[in-house]
Amino acid sequence: MSETTHGGRVLEASKALGLPLGDIIDFSANINPLGPPRGLGKVLRDSIPSLVHYPEIGAESLVAALARHDSLPVWSVTAGAGSTPLIYALARLLRPRSHLIVAPAFAEYGAALEAAGCGEARYLPLEEDSGFLLGPGAVDAILADGPDLVVLANPANPTGRLVPPGSLARLVEASARGRGFTLMIDEAFMGFCRGTGSALALVPRCPRLVVLRSLTKIFAVPGLRLGYLASGDRELMAGLAASAEPWHINTMAQNAGLFFLGRGAFARRTPGATAALRSLLAGTVAPFLETLPSDANFIVGRLRRGRKADLIRHLFQRAILVRDLDGMPGMPPGFLRLAVRPRPEIARLGAALGDFFAPRRASPGRGAGGGRHA
Repeated sequence: MSETTHGGRVLEASKALGLPLGDIIDFSANINPLGPPRGLGKVLRDSIPSLVHYPEIGAESLVAALARHDSLPVWSVTAGAGSTPLIYALARLLRPRSHLIVAPAFAEYGAALEAAGCGEARYLPLEEDSGFLLGPGAVDAILADGPDLVVLANPANPTGRLVPPGSLARLVEASARGRGFTLMIDEAFMGFCRGTGSALALVPRCPRLVVLRSLTKIFAVPGLRLGYLASGDRELMAGLAASAEPWHINTMAQNAGLFFLGRGAFARRTPGATAALRSLLAGTVAPFLETLPSDANFIVGRLRRGRKADLIRHLFQRAILVRDLDGMPGMPPGFLRLAVRPRPEIARLGAALGDFFAPRRASPGRGAGGGRHA
């Protein structure tokens, strides 16, 4: 794993800065700014006595609850310790002869396919001029390529853009036709978006469709590692079940997952709260960063002036982490990603940005120079 592969490196920052974890402000990891729902602590504490026993081998109770929650057949759902292990399991099982990843993209898609022996990762880079939207021309390019597997995120990571409904419908329809391709849609951040853009409801009638979801992002517990996958392909789902390691989800994560599925009000409140804080974040950084529109719980942007490396260092010294997107597949150089965080943390970020971009005062006896940070 490269140094720029993932955000959320708060443990390393804590050690490097000599500060408690609670003093680190993490804009680099995209989790719910509302924090975990109330009552989770009790669920975890109540799980402790059962830790002397093995958990369910295949998290059967959680899988059944997920299927009920999304109105899906039980056989069409499987759970994982986060969605990333499911991406790797899917790559190993499918072993596509050809694939195409819509980019900019989460690095683990390509890494999983390469690890499964599928050759070098192939990307379809979207145009910056279009705001990295998957428009009709990009869909035409995918269909003309004719891959066995198409991978995309909705909303996209790192740009936060939702796939236009027309583009999504064309890909789903093409996937279901004749000798169509497998279409994997990663909806890890769908729960932060307003509207109904999820493809989960299409799973029962689209056998080549695979949808990934994350529970640990919307419920702000990435340390628990919990996600799931749904597909209408019975053979694929049977293969995933047969290849799954026993006890792959621990007791606390299973109990937390069952708890989360009963927190409908929290889930419904999240998109509106996210949109309000995203607007505040975008306005706070606007004097310093040129940002792109986003539908998710993060935004991307470029510095209006100055050097990005200097800014990242300046923020780090103030215990603020941001995500450098250089090296992310399909992302042009120069971009940063900022997660939506609570109001006080956004204010801290704004102050740190203002300090970085403020003119330096001239030293006594040195004339009026000073300029700005390079």
